[in-house]
Amino acid sequence: MELENIKIAWLAGLVDGEGSIGAYISKTIQRVRNGRIHKSVHVVYQFTIANTNELIIQEAHNIVSMILGNQTPATAIQVVADKRPERKNSRLGYCVNVKDHKSIIKILSVLEPYLIGKKSQAQVMLNLLKKHRPHTEYTSVELEVIELLKQMKKHNTVSMDGNAELNRESEDSRKCVEHIEATTQSEMDLS
Repeated sequence: MELENIKIAWLAGLVDGEGSIGAYISKTIQRVRNGRIHKSVHVVYQFTIANTNELIIQEAHNIVSMILGNQTPATAIQVVADKRPERKNSRLGYCVNVKDHKSIIKILSVLEPYLIGKKSQAQVMLNLLKKHRPHTEYTSVELEVIELLKQMKKHNTVSMDGNAELNRESEDSRKCVEHIEATTQSEMDLS
């Protein structure tokens, strides 16, 4: 196995254990157009790896930068050091944070074959990012998918006695992906 693949597999393992893949609605805006009230939402996509070991986060940052290559916008990757003052014995924590849509697509496309625990989250996120047209309103199906991602992130557990939870999660994400594809195709047929 070449060094690049080893580093990507290492990063996938780190993402499975210390990473976060998700989307959330940051704000809902109501506008009046043609006498009607229209609601639009702003969705933030996020790929984050957090750890208290600075060397681990620096290596993760280097590998993410390698994946993104020269096409990396200056703000695509953030390395943040943070200490939680509300916790008495908290240590300084570091994280790699990526919010740029194209960068997240590229990262997840490379990591997805190596992921185990967060594979279904990556698949759902990739599908959502690839299907949604930028600067357009989110469909009700896409908003359901964002809610599913939130639930998957909240309940991302694999039981110690087997893969029952992982299999259920994978089945849920497969159904979700099929639903998105079918809805997207029928929306395209109508246009």
